[in-house]
Amino acid sequence: MMLSWWWQVVAVVVWAAAATRGQDTKARDSSVVSQLEQSLLSSFGLKQRPRSAKNVVVPPYMLELFQRHQQQQQQQQQKDQDQGQKEEDVPATYSPNTFRSFIHKESAADKIYPAHKLRLRFNVTTVPVSEELRSAELRLTHLQHPAAPQKMKKETPSSPNTLQPGRRRKRKMRESAPYLQRVMVYDVLRLATRVSEPLLRLLDTRVIDARQSGVQSLDLTDAVRRWVRDPATNHGVLVEVVPFTKTTNLDTSHVRLRRSVEEQDSGLDHQPLLVVHTHDGQAGRKRRSVDKHRKTRQSCRRHSLHVDFRKVGWDDWIVAPAGYDAYYCKGDCPFPLPDMLNATNHAVVQTLVNSRYPERVPKACCVPTELSPISMLYMDDDERFVLKNHQNMVVEGCGCR
Repeated sequence: MMLSWWWQVVAVVVWAAAATRGQDTKARDSSVVSQLEQSLLSSFGLKQRPRSAKNVVVPPYMLELFQRHQQQQQQQQQKDQDQGQKEEDVPATYSPNTFRSFIHKESAADKIYPAHKLRLRFNVTTVPVSEELRSAELRLTHLQHPAAPQKMKKETPSSPNTLQPGRRRKRKMRESAPYLQRVMVYDVLRLATRVSEPLLRLLDTRVIDARQSGVQSLDLTDAVRRWVRDPATNHGVLVEVVPFTKTTNLDTSHVRLRRSVEEQDSGLDHQPLLVVHTHDGQAGRKRRSVDKHRKTRQSCRRHSLHVDFRKVGWDDWIVAPAGYDAYYCKGDCPFPLPDMLNATNHAVVQTLVNSRYPERVPKACCVPTELSPISMLYMDDDERFVLKNHQNMVVEGCGCR
């Protein structure tokens, strides 16, 4: 009986020790994850963990941009593999690698404007001055007007038409005129005062057809460039919708300058969206084919590693992708170092010295030698969405260094 009781005590002690070790391991793992998250946030230019994005409406255009970049990267990767290109840096002037979205925060001041006019204000202070501004677009959505008929499809070249091209265009213009409206966007250089009108400068204009839905992109590059350089000059932009001709008699309710009553709770898909395109100056690396030479299981090589943002608890601020194949490098750097291990001259010398004096000098390390970027869509500190091509995220090749 005493022996049985003793083993019960030992079992309880062992179980408690194991539980304590498990708690210590969990606490240690949590600390490591926290440190890694802080490092990742810092590389993203974020000071703290953003609020949860699960209940925040992601602008559909940002998701569209992300998917478009994913497709472009996959096509480029396939092209590089087919052509067997060697590694080279893509010039920093190649294309924008960062896209930030901004929305107008509605307020009581919006009520002083008529239905066809509104001043939109965007806080672009999160755009680093160090980044090169490539372009900025204001995206306005317009829906088919309830009082306008469905626009007929364009005539095919084979359609019979006895009118000459010039007369045909004039006839179409007369038919379309009652449904056409002009959207104009002005840079507010100076606010109105009691004695003077606001000082405006026309930035861009578009003609919209009330018979069909669509999205118009207006150029705000000059204004945003000034706002980033001198935030005090940011008085927003004035958007105005006016009739295209005297025969246009439709209201502007179909142009989404502000949210309608029925959209207050349902979504923000149609609200005005400012998208700023920049480049952070970092040269990207195109994905390259991996060395085809056979390597032993113990030698330095690339191993599979899939990062699932949901499992590490980052999916509440990283919108897309849900995860990605990061890979990692592991293996031995033996003496003598074979050519297939992509060793530097320094690694060769270090390995040579290690073979003679292992207690003084360690072996060369198996590390990534080729890295490629991925596109990530995430939310920043102010609940704005950022699409960025982050460099050096995927291991493409390993070697001894």
